[in-house]
Amino acid sequence: MSVVRREKSKLFTPLALADGTLTLKHRIAMAPLTRKRSPNHVPTEMVGQYYEQRASDGGLLISEGTLISPMVPPPPPPAWPGVFSICSVLSSIYSVFSICS
Repeated sequence: MSVVRREKSKLFTPLALADGTLTLKHRIAMAPLTRKRSPNHVPTEMVGQYYEQRASDGGLLISEGTLISPMVPPPPPPAWPGVFSICSVLSSIYSVFSICS
């Protein structure tokens, strides 16, 4: 097995996105996940803590898959996050978890 040295790996070099308006310090990204931690489709403080723990300086973290309608067939599990109520939108954007609990 060959070993790739960090200084020779492109993973740890900057990457310009969006025509150079955004530059990542490295090329490691976390893909979107659905953690099923959003009762009644409203993200909880635990969701914010989950992503905060996984954030890295200069990296890309794509937050979880989010429902845009409660009418998606088949009916989605109640713990999936959504953006179709004022509580879920405010919780997602502003991390204001206590207003809807």
